[in-house]
Amino acid sequence: MKPCISTRSRQEAFTLIELLVSVSIIAILASLVFGGFSRVMEGSRLSTCTANLKLLYSLAQQYTQDNNNALPPAMSTQSWMISLGKAENPQYTTTDPVQNKKYRCPEAAFTYPPAKVLRTYAMNAEGIPAATSISLLKNTHPAQTLYITDIKYQDGNSELRSGYAYFRLTSSFPLSQYGDARHHGRINGLFLDGHVALLALDDPKLTEYITNFGN
Repeated sequence: MKPCISTRSRQEAFTLIELLVSVSIIAILASLVFGGFSRVMEGSRLSTCTANLKLLYSLAQQYTQDNNNALPPAMSTQSWMISLGKAENPQYTTTDPVQNKKYRCPEAAFTYPPAKVLRTYAMNAEGIPAATSISLLKNTHPAQTLYITDIKYQDGNSELRSGYAYFRLTSSFPLSQYGDARHHGRINGLFLDGHVALLALDDPKLTEYITNFGN
């Protein structure tokens, strides 16, 4: 004689299967939603970084108009970022995170979560002393000349961190070593004609883009 399975038992077994299936579906949907949200946030941070670079280009243009078409030196008595900051606002404070937002890629907060990063962009200083300004009139290839890009922050014990002020091709600080490819493995770069592009640190054209500075 076969054992009798009550209707209630069959319903409970079916409900358990439904629960497991539901949990699996929810987990899959959650992973899809989280992945999509993560990509949206990464895209938003990249857009902000691009907007920052375009703003810096605008400030550099204003600076050159007041300085005989010369860009600020990469690092003289002060960095080019401080020169632009003070040109825009004489009350610019180098340690104020709010005033430094335009000099900070938002992705850096995820690259260096323990640190309070203030400035994470560097200026091209290839072929010139860091304390030398360069005239825009000398440059004949603005669309192929890298001007400002993502950089790593300097090591140290300070709670507030700033990136290296400038980069070069091979001498201090070589972009291949100090560039910070934080955007899906690429750096975000501003060119002297004002356009912004993502670049791989092993891009064969990068050498040309760097060495065109001042030519």
